[in-house]
Amino acid sequence: MRLPHLSTLLVCALSGACVGSIDGGNQPIDPDPDDPGTPGGGDGDEDCPSVQVELTDTVPTVMLLIDRSGTMDADFAYTSRWWAVYDTLFDESVGVVKRLEQEVRFGIALYTADNGVCPIIEQIPPAMGNFEPLRNLYFQYDPVDETPTAVSIDAMVQTLSQVQESGPKIIVVATDGEPDTCEVPDPDGLPEARSAAVGAAQRAHQAGIDLYIISVGDQVAQSHLQDMANAGVGKALGGPDNAPYYQALGADALVGAFDSIIGGVRSCSFAIEGQVDLSQADQGTVTLDGRQLAYGTEWDLTDASTLELLGEACSTVMNGDHTVEAEFTCGSIVE
Repeated sequence: MRLPHLSTLLVCALSGACVGSIDGGNQPIDPDPDDPGTPGGGDGDEDCPSVQVELTDTVPTVMLLIDRSGTMDADFAYTSRWWAVYDTLFDESVGVVKRLEQEVRFGIALYTADNGVCPIIEQIPPAMGNFEPLRNLYFQYDPVDETPTAVSIDAMVQTLSQVQESGPKIIVVATDGEPDTCEVPDPDGLPEARSAAVGAAQRAHQAGIDLYIISVGDQVAQSHLQDMANAGVGKALGGPDNAPYYQALGADALVGAFDSIIGGVRSCSFAIEGQVDLSQADQGTVTLDGRQLAYGTEWDLTDASTLELLGEACSTVMNGDHTVEAEFTCGSIVE
């Protein structure tokens, strides 16, 4: 898949040509006192600068949170669950991390608990071009004992809070069993352990980090997977609008699950070099290959510096080379 062609985003004063800084900072036009049509001159608006900023594709940050519990040694597609995940992520030819390490900021954490030590988390923080260190870390370890999912998710929120770069942040949980807690190492699917994991997914979303879950095998209750999926993206538990969850029963399905999740956070969000007043976002004009897109249904601002394409517009840019352009009035710019 080719990334879309990204044009310059112009944030223009209504009365004049666009000039200004290329780094997104507001820069007033040099006023001409004899020209009433120039900002700062005659009867023009001295407080309405023109700026030029760039619209660029954002790099998502993906934290891979991998269950290292003892049951990950179980058979899965002619190997173990543990090594099936390894192949999915790190195969030299088709591994997800290998293919996308220059397009996605990857980090990894292997989580478990053992002999009263809880949690045990081996991790490398997210970075571009991270294939070799992530693969080497994974290769050093084998599955051991428990599955303290909730506390491990909370730890990943702390790790991702240190990432200063723009772009969406997500956690992908790959697990093969029901969650444990540090207080009760073997709850066997007790409601308290499930509730703790769902609560951690909700806290992650509230911190601006979406969470997705993949079941490696069929040992996790589908009701729990659904609750985790909904909680991770801010949907109501048991509501009519359910988020997708992923249950991989074979190698191809496992690859497809990671590809679907990670592909969904690429290419549709674009960083704005500058800030837009969100209360005036609907005054912007965004076009895709020259066609104006509808605010709220085909594009939106997820924050003051991030523009996101939605629905069919997102699908279009993910499947080819396209031109995205955007324009906002000067009053929409936050200094």
